[in-house]
Amino acid sequence: MELAVSGGSLRALHRSIAFLSRVGPEVLIDASARDETLTLKSVNAARSAFARVAVRASAFDAREITARGGRAQTCALAKHVMASLRSHARADVVVVTLDDEDDEGREARRLRVTTTSAKSGTKKTYEMHEVMDAEHVDAEIDAEAMPAKVVSRAKTLLTLLAHFSSAAREDVTLTCGIESDVCVDGDAAGAAKIVTLSSYLSPGGGLSQALQTSISLRRDDESILFYRNTAAAPVEVTVNLKDLRSIVQLCESSDVDVAIYCAQAGAPVVVKPTADFKMFHQRDAFGNQPQHTTAPASVDFEAELVLASMLPPEDASAVEPSQCEQPRVEAPAPLQNAPLGSQPWSAVPDSENASQREVGGGVDAPSRPWGREAPNDAATTVLNDNDDWAHDEFVEATPPEKRQRQ
Repeated sequence: MELAVSGGSLRALHRSIAFLSRVGPEVLIDASARDETLTLKSVNAARSAFARVAVRASAFDAREITARGGRAQTCALAKHVMASLRSHARADVVVVTLDDEDDEGREARRLRVTTTSAKSGTKKTYEMHEVMDAEHVDAEIDAEAMPAKVVSRAKTLLTLLAHFSSAAREDVTLTCGIESDVCVDGDAAGAAKIVTLSSYLSPGGGLSQALQTSISLRRDDESILFYRNTAAAPVEVTVNLKDLRSIVQLCESSDVDVAIYCAQAGAPVVVKPTADFKMFHQRDAFGNQPQHTTAPASVDFEAELVLASMLPPEDASAVEPSQCEQPRVEAPAPLQNAPLGSQPWSAVPDSENASQREVGGGVDAPSRPWGREAPNDAATTVLNDNDDWAHDEFVEATPPEKRQRQ
């Protein structure tokens, strides 16, 4: 396999590889001679996000597939591919070459990226190892069949997602209102909230979710270019914030809009770049259209991100972890004829009350070895009747060795 790319297609290829590197650590390369398309894919470690970029044959200056069966597949680390395209801004042509399979096995296969700069007269060649145990997966989902669709400006959506940039906010919830509630007349039409971004509320989050963020967009918001929800109820899906931000960054750098498709909680969520609504918001301060517009037919790259959404919460009848009965720990029985200081309650100071001395739970703590109930015969002190403090209760509860007249 040999591919040559230059110009604007080279910059678009670099943005696509950067997008795939944010999703997963590996880049799957699939080139087919039948459909004349180069497909770049990436899957995250949790298999909750699948990214795919399809590059048409018109984006390449030269393209040749000599693999067996007319299909070449390989896999490389995303950081290695990004390092080979580091000087893409100063390169004129980049040639990607993959060795064909031979009888010696696949251990000798290498993926080579050669960058050539005519201005500086340099030529750099990068060789990277092929990931042997990579699994080539694919996902085919009809996004247009989903009931909810939201098209928004990429720059505005990226700014809204920045409010959820805290490390504790790993997921974000997207809520789409009912179509009948949105299509109202009068002054309430502009005030209707059609899209809401909020922090995900975990059932066992505790105090870590004390601060929540919620952002609502109205019907007349200029960032909402298209909205559709044909479901009979609001659609609420929770997806990973990091993966969602990755494709929004791709759309923002490519100057296109973001289209989000969703059906229900637990179903996949599809996010795609779209240029269908560029003519509606690319206007200057005087309302004039720009001279250079991006037509959907002229785009040689097609990107798609499939996100796994969280399942709906369990029924309210389910027992929460905080309501579960705590296991009862039986208190140890007091030891018979144990020496002083061997019992756990013998170390409690005299200043504590009776409830603190009864550390044994339901077992009554034995009385101390001094006082009225158990006088200390080993250190008996004869009190004079003339002492004014001889019959005080605090004296009788105080060990003889601690009794001193002030």
